[in-house]
Amino acid sequence: MHTYILLFFYSLLTLSCANTKNSKNSANHAALISIDKNQNNSQTIKKYGFAFKIPNNWQIQLEDFKAKDLNGKIKSIKTIYQLSDKQGKVQIIYHPNKSGITLYNYYNQSKRKNLTHIKVNTIPAVKIINKLTVDGKGHNLKQPIIREKLYLLAPDNKGCLEIVADYFEKNIKAPKVIDTFIHNITIIQK
Repeated sequence: MHTYILLFFYSLLTLSCANTKNSKNSANHAALISIDKNQNNSQTIKKYGFAFKIPNNWQIQLEDFKAKDLNGKIKSIKTIYQLSDKQGKVQIIYHPNKSGITLYNYYNQSKRKNLTHIKVNTIPAVKIINKLTVDGKGHNLKQPIIREKLYLLAPDNKGCLEIVADYFEKNIKAPKVIDTFIHNITIIQK
């Protein structure tokens, strides 16, 4: 009986400490992100040194998921939005360290046929478009998926922003929606 009581109090203490830690992280995280609602059915989210116009009808599937390496350092931070017609998704992935710069340089120097160098506003970027017909296990997809990837060097040169847009090939609206989203990315002026 004493063991159960001790386990109960230990669980309460652990949850209390976890909530305290999460609230500190949330406060720090809030300082990095600001959201402005616009009258033109979009919101502007500012983070990682960039500003993104997100249509209000996109739904968040995953918000600021942090992938860490074995030493506990953050490798990437990912947010996933589902397009309004549920026919695709957009991932915003920030790689906040040297591996992000390495990732950008790898694609920037690549000689792939499906790669183009573009500018998003004044930001040099690398864009890659692929058509996926099989899933990660090699099974045929019911509908081909178009995957657009965009790599931008972060303004502070301390990382790389990766945008991944997946949509069904038959979705004729998605390319324009994605293109509009990409060309509205701006650098936050300090």
